[in-house]
Amino acid sequence: MKDVSEMKVLITGGNGYIGKTLTEKLNKYYDVYSVSRDDFDLTDSHSVNAWFEGKNFDVVLHTAISGGSRLKQDSFDVVDENLMMYYNLHSNRDRFDRLINFASGAEIHNPDSPYGRSKKLVHDSVLNTHNFYNLRIYGLFDENELDTRFIKSNILRYIKKEPLVVHTNKVMDFFYMWDLVYLVRYYINSDAPVSDASCVYKEKFTLVHIAEIINQLDTYEVPIHVENRGKLDTAYCAKDKIPPGELIGLRRGIEQTYKKIIGKHDENR
Repeated sequence: MKDVSEMKVLITGGNGYIGKTLTEKLNKYYDVYSVSRDDFDLTDSHSVNAWFEGKNFDVVLHTAISGGSRLKQDSFDVVDENLMMYYNLHSNRDRFDRLINFASGAEIHNPDSPYGRSKKLVHDSVLNTHNFYNLRIYGLFDENELDTRFIKSNILRYIKKEPLVVHTNKVMDFFYMWDLVYLVRYYINSDAPVSDASCVYKEKFTLVHIAEIINQLDTYEVPIHVENRGKLDTAYCAKDKIPPGELIGLRRGIEQTYKKIIGKHDENR
């Protein structure tokens, strides 16, 4: 059996949040190759086939996506682009032993959107392809996520002693990036991982509850502003379907993220 350190891992979407983080964290364990659109066009079959020529990998981590931003509405081009990227990898599956697709909660909670539809179609193909696996993401966080995302933006507000903001309260599954790294390593190393898993914790939290956790990170508290009060908005979460293991969890993940952000702030002073 090949030594784990000799395993060749290809990461698509290497310039994205997930791809860049996995490249950095997995480099110490595997022989990692990270690619982005700067290397070749994943939507172009000729470009993809030419790049794979003469290359072989143990695992492909498919993080490349088109669309999915909460800040703008996706066009229907997103469906074609996400399908082309996936199927261009699928057609080269003789060049690798295993593919891990990073699925999305949008395929379940927003399947009629261009992004949700594309992720659902990819997800279904993965389930019907030997040695292809889905890891479904609802929300990720750590110190490197965008400053506008819910957890980091409110940690930054807390550090500046500004009110925390919840636009509309809902149950939301956030997953700490370090726990995702743990799961990805499990999926790379395991002989028979679960074919379809949601990266969520058993304990569920509303956005207000998460804001309250952030509000207890130090010895002071700030106001929490809920802009649209009333009943809970539609939940964006899933049942726990991940392999057993020692996960850091939401609370400790927020604490670690806060400490790392504080450290960066101190370095820049």
